Amino acid sequence: MSLLSRLFHKKPADKKPEAKSASNLNTVSAPALAQLEQWSAKRQLIKVKVPGDRESYQSMVLAVDTVRGLVWLDELTPRPFSLGSAEWLVVEQHQNGEIITLRLPILHSADQRREIACLLPHSIDFRPRRRWERFTLPGDPLKAKIRSIGGEPQMANIINLSAGGVRLALRGNQLDALRRDALLPLCEFTLGQLHINTHGRVKSARVVTSPYRHTQVSVEFADISLATQKALNDHLERLADLHHQRRSAA
Repeated sequence: MSLLSRLFHKKPADKKPEAKSASNLNTVSAPALAQLEQWSAKRQLIKVKVPGDRESYQSMVLAVDTVRGLVWLDELTPRPFSLGSAEWLVVEQHQNGEIITLRLPILHSADQRREIACLLPHSIDFRPRRRWERFTLPGDPLKAKIRSIGGEPQMANIINLSAGGVRLALRGNQLDALRRDALLPLCEFTLGQLHINTHGRVKSARVVTSPYRHTQVSVEFADISLATQKALNDHLERLADLHHQRRSAA
């Protein structure tokens, strides 16, 4: 049986999908529909997130059914364990210097298949892509050393990292020293063979109480060279690719 025949084949005894209606097609976003059809025609891999899950997954648009107001996605890889309770899937794709975001309501059905049926979205969001992509490093948190003006050097956990800056977690309430646009004379860490020692500038900071009381601060690298930025970005991309390959093989 062909893929499309298998997708749209309905047995007489099958229970119809639950109460989310796909009949109100006049509210479907035309740009979103065109984008989904383009991805389907190109058989393009897309990045998919499950709300409440910090991981990202890959999928493809298998078919767009404008008659029933549905879009069919291939199974997510690597397959998540908690998909059954999810109400939405979020597609977040980098394309032509922009980040395209779509929210797809999952159409739950008694017919359990590897493919995922979702309602066509009512909106699509386009926003400029960061110059440098931000990465969350797997494994134990990487350490960084920072110092504010007039303060002592202190260690922080790296939450995520890009070639343009870093998001850090420091114990306690550090808001007095880490105000927006405050200069950090020291921002230092080592990643593989790369040793980064630069000034930083605070872009934002907030106190978080879970899982412990700490300050999360976003820092922009103030005087890092373009060559070092490129080397750092290349290293992060290699780590991300390696991590994804390991997860896909698991």
